[in-house]
Amino acid sequence: MTTPIPTTQLRVQSTLSEGMRVDATVRNQKITINEPAEVGGTNQGPSPTETALAALAACASMVIRITSKKHKINLAGVDAEIDATFDLRGVMFKEPVNVPFREIALSLRLSDDVDDTQLELLKQAVHDFCPIHQLFSQAGTRIVEEWQITADCPPGPPGAAHHDLRLHPIANSRTGPIHAHPPHRHSRNNLTQGLAPLSRRNVQLRHARPAGAGGKGCGMDLP
Repeated sequence: MTTPIPTTQLRVQSTLSEGMRVDATVRNQKITINEPAEVGGTNQGPSPTETALAALAACASMVIRITSKKHKINLAGVDAEIDATFDLRGVMFKEPVNVPFREIALSLRLSDDVDDTQLELLKQAVHDFCPIHQLFSQAGTRIVEEWQITADCPPGPPGAAHHDLRLHPIANSRTGPIHAHPPHRHSRNNLTQGLAPLSRRNVQLRHARPAGAGGKGCGMDLP
């Protein structure tokens, strides 16, 4: 006997009023969606495309929170940053575009000490259980992820950094590189520049730790 798939119905209502202002109602929440003035809007809210990217950042952060609670991972918070390369041909009504979001650079900073095994668990959860992440990746968008772990460490020698930072660049394994436009370059550092698609078993890992500080995740000097 086939087990029924659990589903739920989601409902959004919206009204287009002046110009390109759209007032949407989700449950009892009000959302205003608009466009910048330079493209004919009144800048009273994020655009539809910006709203979609905000949904990805929120969805990934919430999945990380839920997974950390489920597995008793100590997590103080998550900061997300997204830079996206967007193909304008469709919204300019020049021609249809199958993959309007060419590439998304998703940076996630976890504000506590998480070991590598726990980090892999959180990554896998985002890939498997964040519906917005799946929405983009299944549509053909190349997603380049950068995971940053920051943890307070006991003070080291004068001048030493007092935090632990581990950078984990990983490209979405579902889609290959896009050659129609130059690849997007992440604005915060160059770790994702020129990054080829990686399988989940081939994650580039770089540890950057403070010099001479003690405590968990501390005390290693990079050459």
